[in-house]
Amino acid sequence: MSPRDASPAARPALERPAWLGYLAGILLMATALGLRALLDPILGNNVPLAMLLIAVLFATAIGGWKPGVMVAVVGYALASYLFVSPRYELKLGDSLGGARLTIYALSSAAIIGLFYHLRRAQQRHAASEARVLAILETMREGFLSIDGTWKITSVNRSGEAILRRPRAEVLGRTIWEAIPSLQGKPVEAALRQALRDQTVVSLETDTLAPQAWHAVTLTPTAGGLSIFVQDITATKAHVEQLERQVSERTAALQSLVSDLEAFSYTLVHDMRAPLRSISSFAELIAVDHPGQLDTEGRGYLERIRKAAARMDRLITAIMNYSQLARQKPELRPVDLHQLVQEILESDPAFQGDKADIGIVGVLPFVRGNESLLSQCFVNLLHNAIKFVAPGVKPRIRISAQIDGATARVDVTDNGIGIAPDAAERIFEPFRREHPGYDGTGIGLAIVRKVVACMDGRVGIVPAAGQGSRFWIELKLSAPPGAMGPSGTGAAA
Repeated sequence: MSPRDASPAARPALERPAWLGYLAGILLMATALGLRALLDPILGNNVPLAMLLIAVLFATAIGGWKPGVMVAVVGYALASYLFVSPRYELKLGDSLGGARLTIYALSSAAIIGLFYHLRRAQQRHAASEARVLAILETMREGFLSIDGTWKITSVNRSGEAILRRPRAEVLGRTIWEAIPSLQGKPVEAALRQALRDQTVVSLETDTLAPQAWHAVTLTPTAGGLSIFVQDITATKAHVEQLERQVSERTAALQSLVSDLEAFSYTLVHDMRAPLRSISSFAELIAVDHPGQLDTEGRGYLERIRKAAARMDRLITAIMNYSQLARQKPELRPVDLHQLVQEILESDPAFQGDKADIGIVGVLPFVRGNESLLSQCFVNLLHNAIKFVAPGVKPRIRISAQIDGATARVDVTDNGIGIAPDAAERIFEPFRREHPGYDGTGIGLAIVRKVVACMDGRVGIVPAAGQGSRFWIELKLSAPPGAMGPSGTGAAA
């Protein structure tokens, strides 16, 4: 640790050589004894305690406790030898005895002890400050400190590299003089804010040096600011390069997705056309040539027609699912009660001769998309009708409960149910837990995707062999034109 690393105020405590303290002590002691000699006609045979104590004080302050002790002991001995009768004889005291010697010794000890501790504290402070400055000097970050008048008081080695100027050119100058490019820029406002509000401010700027970016942290200190600067030019360039790559790849992916969409629509159209032809020709054979077919042949034709219809439904379901993954629907208030009522009235499969379906109470207004909600409930109701035991008429009840700003809609059926361990699997695409029943395996996956698009949740309360209860949670909404924040008038 070098004394030059300490501040100017603390540096003398480390730099002063030992001989200087002894020399100062000897000169002070000689001065005190000389003054005593001049005042001897007035003072008489009294040891000059006050003058010697002053000499002890300054000797200790300048050189430490050793010169102080030397002045105290040697000075008292010389004064007793020179001025106390009988003169020029070695003695320990004067005519007043040991009382004055005791007072003198205690006073000297107090002075030496006080200045010893003060000097040690000064040395510890200087050493601590030197360590801090040594750390700042070796940091990779640039460091500058300014006082309350905006003058630069210190700059480390990295700070010189960032400013591209030696510290001698900026120390003692205001930061506005040393770095004029700061004025009128956001970094100037940040500096003034940090000093005025005594708050830490962080920012990125390109004004400290030409063609360079820096991350700057402004930390208030007693009467000034500590400025930490990190060169982020390479990081900034790398981030910009990554952003360009992401932008280019995003554009390429969007173009690819558009091409795939066009291809998929063409493929679906081309796949559905042969399926319709197969189904139509099978129906024509069954109608126009019944006499040429036996029972087994008619069964084969029916199986062909059903397989073609199932393939057509599967293709349509896949297209619907893929469209849900790409779109963000517009959400608005939807009268769920009216929507479900219209679904029940419009679909032949939901009529009373085929299924017993009812709404319990009044369903609330929810925040959703009417088209997607129709698709969701149609799939749930078709599932409930389909998965029942042979000979059992489907019985389905739709009800709602309101909890705060959320509506929970239950669709309860008397079907074959689902095992508890399959409660999550059934919402995966192409998952079929009951192979003996017809279906595409994608209906419930569409339900979950639809509900997720409307910021909702869907689940099931499973019970194998005892029916199922599907639930959907959606956000409540006030009816159009209503003043209330949510559809509180809707009963569950």
